[in-house]
Amino acid sequence: MDSEARPARFPLPGGLDNAAVRVHPVVTGERHAKPRFGLGGGSATWVLVAAYLVEHPGAGRLLIDTGLHPSVAHDPAQNLGRTITRRQEYRMDRAQALDEQLRTRGLDAGAIRTVLMTHLHAEQASGAQLLPEASFLLDAREWRAAAGNDAGYHARLVDFPFDWRAIDYDEPHVDAFATFGRSIDVFGDGSVRLLSTPGHSPGHQSVLLRLPDGREALICGDAAATLAEVEGAAPAEEPADEHLHRRSLSEIRRFAEMTPSALIVPGHDPEAAGRAD
Repeated sequence: MDSEARPARFPLPGGLDNAAVRVHPVVTGERHAKPRFGLGGGSATWVLVAAYLVEHPGAGRLLIDTGLHPSVAHDPAQNLGRTITRRQEYRMDRAQALDEQLRTRGLDAGAIRTVLMTHLHAEQASGAQLLPEASFLLDAREWRAAAGNDAGYHARLVDFPFDWRAIDYDEPHVDAFATFGRSIDVFGDGSVRLLSTPGHSPGHQSVLLRLPDGREALICGDAAATLAEVEGAAPAEEPADEHLHRRSLSEIRRFAEMTPSALIVPGHDPEAAGRAD
């Protein structure tokens, strides 16, 4: 892979005292899921593939993940690669694509200056090329896995000369927050926190948001794919590291128990996505 990721530096500019953010789910399509996902009454079903648009009062608009590229609507293999599309079926309407949904909100891709990547699996990174002016924040371990084209990755999706910023969760400024062992305050104001939740992938991270009504929204990514998984069901998908995945799920479950007002938003649960809006 020709692209490189430079070290991330925090806090990012734009933080404000007592800032809160608004978050809007952007469902960019669907993926066919096997019965073990637990959402189809024991049958295979379709699960959403989403990004999240976040509005910060000082830092502006940012995204969590990028969703599916517009080309997936007519030829998934063109973007996601034939290896992935031989194993996995996707469907979307062109109107669901990130660029179209931004336009319906009166925005263009240049309005997005920061993208928080939960991880770099193909369906999360599919639309990255739509955002050439953004800085992408990701765990350094995730960058290495994508560069190696490990299972679930398609390096071509991130091999662009963009501003990739790799996070080292072992640096001194990383601290614990609530039930999570490693956390980064992105803007230094407590409104957006990155949480190290590896296991589903080597460098998976989740995002904790402070909302205007005082509640928190935990965007789990694939650290918890469904609400049933948060509540104790078996993992919906085979994790890269089962031990780390269980540990990250435990941190999410304890957070949900200790913070009953929080909105818990797993990565692929249709019931959960609307909670964030």
